[in-house]
Amino acid sequence: MKVLNQDKDRFYNIIKVFYKSHSYQGILFGWNIYGTNANGRNFLLGTRDTEQEALQITNEITALMDKGVDKYSIPELIEDIEIEIEIEKLEGRLC
Repeated sequence: MKVLNQDKDRFYNIIKVFYKSHSYQGILFGWNIYGTNANGRNFLLGTRDTEQEALQITNEITALMDKGVDKYSIPELIEDIEIEIEIEKLEGRLC
């Protein structure tokens, strides 16, 4: 499967995906999502704030690969401020 990374600047041909925590000096910075190509080389596809998000994306990619889908794009990371703005918009519609 060809996977477009989170930065939207590179496609990688991968055969499997996985994630692992990314820490520096004992501080957790997030969860990196990697793809492995046929030669066994790993490529960073994106990063998520929570393990749940990383698991969801890797599960989605794996399921699509199993179904024969040939392309996938890692979703962009949405900043908290953007989420708050969207929530305010939705609340405004409900009032």
